[in-house]
Amino acid sequence: MVGDLYQSTTGRSTTPLMLREALQNCGAHDCSVLFVHAGINFGAPRSRRTELLQAMTDTLLQLGPATICFPAFTFSFVNHEVFDQQNTPSRMGVLSEYFRRLPDTLRSADPLMSVAVSGRRSDLALAIGTQSCGQDSTFDMLSRTDGVRFLFLGVRPQDCFTYMHYLEWHVQAPYRHNRDFHGMIQSGNQSTASTATLFVRYPGVYPGPGNAQYERQMADNQIMLTHPFGDNFIHCVPESTAKALWLQLYHRDPNFFITSPFARPLTIPANFEHTLPMVAM
Repeated sequence: MVGDLYQSTTGRSTTPLMLREALQNCGAHDCSVLFVHAGINFGAPRSRRTELLQAMTDTLLQLGPATICFPAFTFSFVNHEVFDQQNTPSRMGVLSEYFRRLPDTLRSADPLMSVAVSGRRSDLALAIGTQSCGQDSTFDMLSRTDGVRFLFLGVRPQDCFTYMHYLEWHVQAPYRHNRDFHGMIQSGNQSTASTATLFVRYPGVYPGPGNAQYERQMADNQIMLTHPFGDNFIHCVPESTAKALWLQLYHRDPNFFITSPFARPLTIPANFEHTLPMVAM
């Protein structure tokens, strides 16, 4: 059994029990679906990597939600790569990849933004459409599900709250457009040609300070609960109230989340290639 997880810069050790208490203090236990964005930068590890990841994953699985979901994004088709549903590693961090490989975890066949799901809501992985962040995506289903919370384990919402991109699709933000990506999906011995659609920003459109302001307002309005853990923090926010605040900010100013007012380009260069950061696409 793992004892200490991390030792902070002040010399204080953290344990799985302390992690569980921090998660409960943030409300992460009080939901039907917990969607986890995770980093593991809480201090100096006190256990071997595999033991550390197992202890953190076990704590999440024992927390109480009927379903836990991790992003397991690869953007394989963007990078002109085959997406192997069982074997292509998640590019969303080591905890995401560890969770994805668990025996009882299902992974969606999305060659751009797959998710790994454990628990009752297998449809969040198995019933998706071809739009990675739009209609019939995992995020679209989450928006129609009661009791969803987003957990930020050692990372900040302003840096990796992918659900905001779904909300941009929901309101059809004019600074984004649908783009199709083509490639091959490998599942077991079967290889299938496929197309995935992503709601991407136009060239020259960049995220602005609104993301940080949104995070701050969630904290100030106590929509988002935060608890220290080791050298970092844990944040948790309900989907419904996070969505309501985002929509309020967007409708007040459609340019709130980008650097400057948007002017639609007359044409998009034929050879234009999107460079997609792992989450803030």
